Amino acid sequence: MQEDNTSRRQRYVHLARRPLLSSPSPYPDVDPSLFNQSIANFHTLINEASNVVDTLSTSNELNAELMNAAQQSDTSRIHHLLDQIGIQSDYDVSYTPESFRLELKNSVQDMECCQLLMVFRWR
Repeated sequence: MQEDNTSRRQRYVHLARRPLLSSPSPYPDVDPSLFNQSIANFHTLINEASNVVDTLSTSNELNAELMNAAQQSDTSRIHHLLDQIGIQSDYDVSYTPESFRLELKNSVQDMECCQLLMVFRWR
């Protein structure tokens, strides 16, 4: 018995492929200019941090003063001591009786672009 070619072809349905419709991205186009400026400004923070570490590593007297000021919650003394180190960048400092955190910050176009956090413990 010979099978009809027409009936065989009817078993297979050819589905035409439609091109995928691209939906618009919910994100804006990437512009690396601010990112590149942030990276460049981060070098300043690294240099500042290096200066802080170098100064603290060579001055037991300054270390003792910072630790005492932190234990006594003497914010103005802590800021005065950090300013003596020569920090030029904006910074925030927080402390406990056993440590202090120094966060160096930099800005690009009046927008905070980068931060470097340093934490120093003594207990």
